Amino acid sequence: MYIQVLKFMKNANEYRFFPITMDVDVCVVFKTNNFGIMEFLHDFSNIRTCYLKKVMFLIMTTTVNLFQGFYYIHNGMLNDSKLPPNIPRGNYKVEIQLHSNNEFVADLYVVGEVVDKSH
Repeated sequence: MYIQVLKFMKNANEYRFFPITMDVDVCVVFKTNNFGIMEFLHDFSNIRTCYLKKVMFLIMTTTVNLFQGFYYIHNGMLNDSKLPPNIPRGNYKVEIQLHSNNEFVADLYVVGEVVDKSH
């Protein structure tokens, strides 16, 4: 899985490169619980393992022939204590490229906002 983060620049009205990129093995991320991903998926999705059965995956309104069954992430909110500190406030887009056996499988796009905590 290759991950690239883009930050929305209001003055240019577009997403631009942000210096966070990663190339990781999905199963390793699940096993080590990097960034609290397992708690996140447990709280906001029905995905419990990195080994999903093939055929269909639904992401927002786009269906990708990838995994069998219906998998979702809905209204997810990451635990900020599991993320790198001092990420600037603003809107971000995370582009994720999924690969299986070195073959391209799907592009996923996640859009979110980093805001100050409410006390």
